[in-house]
Amino acid sequence: MADAIFEKAVNDFKKCGGKFVSLTPFAGEPLLDPSIIDRTEFIKKLGLWAGFFTNGTFLNRIDIDRLLGSGIDALTVSTAPLERGMYELVYQNKHYEDLLNGLKNLLMARNSLRKDLIVSLTFRSHIPMKEVLSLPDFQKSIYPLLTMEDRKAIIVNTRGFDTWGGQITEKDMVGNMRLALPPLIKRRPCSWIFIPYITWDGQVRACPCRYAPNKKADGKDELYLGNILESSLAEIWTGSEIQNLWFGFKNGNLPTVCRNCTMYRSS
Repeated sequence: MADAIFEKAVNDFKKCGGKFVSLTPFAGEPLLDPSIIDRTEFIKKLGLWAGFFTNGTFLNRIDIDRLLGSGIDALTVSTAPLERGMYELVYQNKHYEDLLNGLKNLLMARNSLRKDLIVSLTFRSHIPMKEVLSLPDFQKSIYPLLTMEDRKAIIVNTRGFDTWGGQITEKDMVGNMRLALPPLIKRRPCSWIFIPYITWDGQVRACPCRYAPNKKADGKDELYLGNILESSLAEIWTGSEIQNLWFGFKNGNLPTVCRNCTMYRSS
């Protein structure tokens, strides 16, 4: 995202009364953005909350001290159980050492510079929580560095995995992993469509979880609302497109992408 688009997006959001800015992309890794720390600092200078999810692979390639000094409010590391074979099975890559060393360095720096910051660990796991927490690498390298608040925040997910619009299927699941099932009734607007999502090119979208596969004649999909290069966020977020989407749930007229979505949350 160009700096001009980013800064307009955040400033427009603040003018709307927004308070929480997540730098987590729809699909991707925020630490790949060379400006991630600059952008965290920009958000904090405006007095807003800032945070993101990361898979932790690139923690060794950023200035961790500066990230912690930016004032970041929340940092969640989403990964597999901390054992090489299990990590490679779930994440299908060879970056286990990068993840383990990066997480260790993050926690050591946090303990020195930002004891107030909770580092939340979320494990995408094919084994139960008790086994995840008993793994040698976790017990030896990570657990001693966690604060009591960190330990309370640990989540182990084995069930309810999202399909990401049908990209993930049962054949991708291993061990105890299970996909989430979409609810049969969706009469209330999904809580996700009350969260504006702005893409790298300034598109304003109604949901941070989905791209709709069915495009309209103009090439835009069902969740596209406008572009902040053409209108303010306030104008877009009070326009007819988003209101039609909200009321569509009540009337049973859901966008195609919402009908079988497993991320549905009742508002």
